[in-house]
Amino acid sequence: MNFTKRTEYALKALIEIGTSEKDVPVKRETIANNQNISSQFLEQVLIPLTKSKIIKSVRGPGGGFILNKKAKDINTWQVFEAVESTTKLYENKSTDSDKDDSSTTQQIQSVWDSIDDNLKQTMSGISLADVIEQDSKKDKSEFSSLLSVYNPQNNGIFQIIDDDGKVINKEWSLTENNKGLVEAYKFMQYVRTADEMCMSYQRQGRLYTFPPNLGQEAISTAAGNVVQEDDWLVPAYREVAAWLLKGAKISDIFLLWGGNEEGYLFSGAKNILPVSVPIASQLLHATGIGFALNYQKKKNAVFVFVGDGGTSTGDFHEALNFASVWNVPVVFIIQNNQYAISVPVSKQTASKNLAIKSAAYGMPGIRVDGNDYLAMHKILTEARSRVTSGNGPVLIEAVTYRKGAHTTSDDPTLYRTDQEEETWAVKDPIKRLRTYLIRKKLWKAEDDKKMLEGYQKEIDAQFLEYEKSPEYKLDDVFDHMYAQAPEDLKNQKIEYQKYLNWARGTK
Repeated sequence: MNFTKRTEYALKALIEIGTSEKDVPVKRETIANNQNISSQFLEQVLIPLTKSKIIKSVRGPGGGFILNKKAKDINTWQVFEAVESTTKLYENKSTDSDKDDSSTTQQIQSVWDSIDDNLKQTMSGISLADVIEQDSKKDKSEFSSLLSVYNPQNNGIFQIIDDDGKVINKEWSLTENNKGLVEAYKFMQYVRTADEMCMSYQRQGRLYTFPPNLGQEAISTAAGNVVQEDDWLVPAYREVAAWLLKGAKISDIFLLWGGNEEGYLFSGAKNILPVSVPIASQLLHATGIGFALNYQKKKNAVFVFVGDGGTSTGDFHEALNFASVWNVPVVFIIQNNQYAISVPVSKQTASKNLAIKSAAYGMPGIRVDGNDYLAMHKILTEARSRVTSGNGPVLIEAVTYRKGAHTTSDDPTLYRTDQEEETWAVKDPIKRLRTYLIRKKLWKAEDDKKMLEGYQKEIDAQFLEYEKSPEYKLDDVFDHMYAQAPEDLKNQKIEYQKYLNWARGTK
């Protein structure tokens, strides 16, 4: 073991011993496992620490090591001197047989000789209590380990189940129990059913332009199940599952895409902003909310969504830059569905992925399989824990695929192939979770039909109720734009009133 490693391992061992509750002796195996130190190296620091009376060994069935004095009375110079002083044993002349050892010893001795009083004084002023306090502030969560393993620099992607619903990553603990997974599957099916019916209503002329969520249900369902009541949800416009799980009603969705601004209120949902159609502007709002939460000393999180196209905007840069500078509790979620309307990701950025953009802002980033509900729930749960612990923002790239059109006014056949759509079809998030549940004997395939028929009846009944809603007042469309409406806006209102009279067959 090299010269400086001894001190590092000694301090790690002392942190473990010094944080033991009520001075309970800490066993060798506990120190080795928790601090990731081999038994061989551990002995090289425990022996000199014991000889120097910094720690003492307690024998017996409950034996181990305890501090010989209070942590505040032990300084890092004492530790350094205790574990490194063994190098002084080689001051005598070496023989030919131990020439190499002698050479190494001489190098080490030269380091000792170069140590000046300033270093000794500095280390003497740092107590073990200071080291323990500093260590307690480090992020030791499982999310920190995930970020290390799935560093976007390596272009890896976090998954738990594969396209066939098989668990391929057992290393990480699940954050959702079996009952929660079944409910998540049922809700994803509900959202897809509502989505398909909204498409149908739009084609019938009963709704206006509609942006389908088809294929992206796992991301927003996972987010909706992780977000807490007092957390903030800042949407783009393709996160219906999260809106509903936050407390919005399906009637709000109908009102929203039916041209009624009352839908933006998301009645019953606490701490949720309106849908943001201007690309990426909502990211700045999320950063501002995060700043306010810190100012108010609240331990809540902000979840904000943006598409892959939004990462090409100035608002994306400004929001992430200030979020990191201000250390705000914001989880930035990029729904990378491969296209910004018709523009593929490859035409938007030369970066190897989108999560890697986090590095420029000094925040952690990670790529996740956005069609894997288990992986999304895991990452979002860990991310929330991180940001609410004061560790600053996180950027998550959820890799998915927009199976439908960008909106009902778009034709995706003009810019992507059948082969591409077939490749992504096998990765469908609902299919994957369904197969997983069937494999685990938590769901029966024959239960789908009755469930889906029930959803269709429920959604259709609520849509009929929506159609009975009072018509949105024309005055409310125009009168709140300016304190005094300019002439061109007044003329627009007159022209639109004429159109409505014609459409209704009135004068």
